[in-house]
Amino acid sequence: MTPYSASPPVIGVSETAPPSKPYSRAALAYLSRAPKHRSAASAEGRLLYLLRTGLVVVPEHRLDGGWSCIVIADPAGSRLGGRLTVTDIEIETALSVRTLDPVAELDASTYAQIWQIRVWECWPGGHMPQLARVLAEDLLQPPTPIVDLDHDAVLRILRQVHLRPVGLRQLLARLAEAGLLVAVSPCQGESWGSWALAIPNTNCPTNGTTKP
Repeated sequence: MTPYSASPPVIGVSETAPPSKPYSRAALAYLSRAPKHRSAASAEGRLLYLLRTGLVVVPEHRLDGGWSCIVIADPAGSRLGGRLTVTDIEIETALSVRTLDPVAELDASTYAQIWQIRVWECWPGGHMPQLARVLAEDLLQPPTPIVDLDHDAVLRILRQVHLRPVGLRQLLARLAEAGLLVAVSPCQGESWGSWALAIPNTNCPTNGTTKP
């Protein structure tokens, strides 16, 4: 789980040709709702953390609608030192890297928004993004990244996401397997326990193919 603390980030930006994979387009559509803190044209030479992939890049050459970037840090280790074409929306919503861990100083709402982007990257449709919205927007307990799934919260999720209990348990288990949820306290009675939203240090392990 990525370390968490409070304090607003500085965000940076850039974009290019839209990705070809449907799940990437879905994540970018959600990403477009994130705050933009600079124009794509001003991104050259800045050290940026891309919200959708967790890559740290430096925009080097301006392209039509995006940037060719040098990859400085890659959680998966596969693109380190390589180049990547990045879209303007990803550059515009990227975090300015000022610490070793770009998401360590974020306020709870910004952290939760990045978390939802990661969920959209793994599950572009179905019940999972709906569940993520309820967890991150309705049940989050700022200033922490924790959600308490007490009896009322579980009923709220089942009603809003149109799930049965067995389906909700399956989705929670998939989020945990992907490193996006971490159990904080165990189930007791009618409570399903407390969970912390987590931004993993690796990309979606399912590569966008996990079924919702």
